[in-house]
Amino acid sequence: MYNFRSIAAATVGYIAAKFGVPAAVAALGFGAGGVATGSWAAWMVSWYGGAVPAGGVVATLQSICTAGLGYVGETVIGTVAGAVTWLSAWFYSSC
Repeated sequence: MYNFRSIAAATVGYIAAKFGVPAAVAALGFGAGGVATGSWAAWMVSWYGGAVPAGGVVATLQSICTAGLGYVGETVIGTVAGAVTWLSAWFYSSC
């Protein structure tokens, strides 16, 4: 049975993922103007000697911070996070 607590948890999980993922990527040092000097992002770029391959992890994280996840990406990540939080709230409320 659905209860308010599990639905609220799913909603919070969705919103946290939708806004938290871009914020976490920005906190690593990726930004619209490029990679911040002395950040984790700069350290990751140094693995490649400055020549980051297209489609790699660093390029994808930079793209997320520059252009965002896009509607589909936000929906997928938010839905998965919402489902996980809903399931955990449902599981722990039925114990």
